[in-house]
Amino acid sequence: MKAVIAGGGQRVDYLIRELIKRQVSIVVVNPDRALCERLAARYDVPIVNGDPTDHSVLDDGDIQGFDVIIALSDSDANNLIICQLANRYYGIAHQVSIVSDPENVNVFRKLGIGTVIDWTSLIADAIETGTRTLLAPSSSGRGEHLSGGRGAATFVAGEPRPGDDDLVEANTFNAQDKSSTGRTPSGGGGTGPASSQDAPHKTLSERLTGRFSRVHLI
Repeated sequence: MKAVIAGGGQRVDYLIRELIKRQVSIVVVNPDRALCERLAARYDVPIVNGDPTDHSVLDDGDIQGFDVIIALSDSDANNLIICQLANRYYGIAHQVSIVSDPENVNVFRKLGIGTVIDWTSLIADAIETGTRTLLAPSSSGRGEHLSGGRGAATFVAGEPRPGDDDLVEANTFNAQDKSSTGRTPSGGGGTGPASSQDAPHKTLSERLTGRFSRVHLI
């Protein structure tokens, strides 16, 4: 199997180590020069120092026809761009991406990303499960393990999570609009969004990447 690891911080080191154990061929594309130098000194794998959302940088990795791309950027928008570029231009059929905002799980699913790892919910669920375990009574007077919430699970595209379909409409993406505009979505209080004349509907891709003027999704 051949895999591209795009973006990410120190976690890339551990992932490379684990994939090598599983005999996976790896190419790393990462914008952090210092990290690339450390990885190059530690592992005998191709490493490209550059922005993985840049088509020409991915070209340098010679990743045509790889089996999977793993997008680990801290930016959900960048991860979406990476996955779509990999699929459209390099024939990489399977994409794995982390997301920071749980509401983006449904967005990624609608845009065809193969596997979406919602690490924020994983941590929240682990905390919830651990708390319920500590507080749960048992006949012996000791705590007993209970499965809390959805459980600590990876949310995979194609396996809907309860309530996901209520988060995002088919052709609009409203998650975190208020963080970039200072307005809250309609019904959420505050001053409310601009009129439809001022803020026309955008596609999911346009909404998610609108602040990245230099990048255009397919």
